[in-house]
Amino acid sequence: AYEIRNCDWSSDVCSSDLAWDRAGNADSRLAALEAATKVGADGLPGFSADSAWAGALLNAGRTDEGLGVYRAMAGRYQGLFAERSLVMLAEAQLAAGKAAEAKLTVEELKTRFPNSPRATTIAALDAKVAAGG
Repeated sequence: AYEIRNCDWSSDVCSSDLAWDRAGNADSRLAALEAATKVGADGLPGFSADSAWAGALLNAGRTDEGLGVYRAMAGRYQGLFAERSLVMLAEAQLAAGKAAEAKLTVEELKTRFPNSPRATTIAALDAKVAAGG
């Protein structure tokens, strides 16, 4: 049997490994994940750990905190990592019903990354925002 795990080569934390029990111990799991992601030579977690942390917060119903992590990532990272952070932020904003915020994020993407290799993804986000989410 094969198991599909949602992770990338640079992470020890896979989002598919994070099974969140909303009724029970989500806070203890979040605390454990937060402790696990506080690793790094510079004291900052890496991109994959940051994105796992943001997703965990969103999955636990802590929407504003999760969106805040994505926003912080867009400022912390450069180039494609910053761009990917903004894409994840816009997607999460749309999923949270925050279309006005998503519109601003998509405009920021188009301004900061006019020749993006993710132009198709950004155009799809722009279309979703225009359609109201």
